[in-house]
Amino acid sequence: MTLSFEVIGRIGRIAAAQDMSLTQVRMLGILTDRRLRMAELAAMLGTDRSSVSGLIARAERRDLVVREPAPEDRRGFTVTLTAEGQRFAAMLAHQVDEELAPFLASLGPDDGGNLTGMLERIVATIQR
Repeated sequence: MTLSFEVIGRIGRIAAAQDMSLTQVRMLGILTDRRLRMAELAAMLGTDRSSVSGLIARAERRDLVVREPAPEDRRGFTVTLTAEGQRFAAMLAHQVDEELAPFLASLGPDDGGNLTGMLERIVATIQR
């Protein structure tokens, strides 16, 4: 839990410096490699669709995301990052990497690869 709180705190400070909430940063991270329906995005964020609508509207005003009609459902919408959104998300990811690098500095050469592998397996289990 200590590590989780520390990581979340650091990402929260990065988000605040960009005038964003932690949830907005999570949304950009989720959308980095996928196009989702609003209901799917709400489920991944653990929130309701009305909250996601507000998050999307704020991101649209910053030209970070675009909302498009869902091809299979005339009433639904999908959300994806714009080119600016991709650039912004990559910049945030770089800042997070730099902020978290000191955590990994004490690991040996093999430890970093082992940790990455373990974390990738955990994430894969979560995403099932």
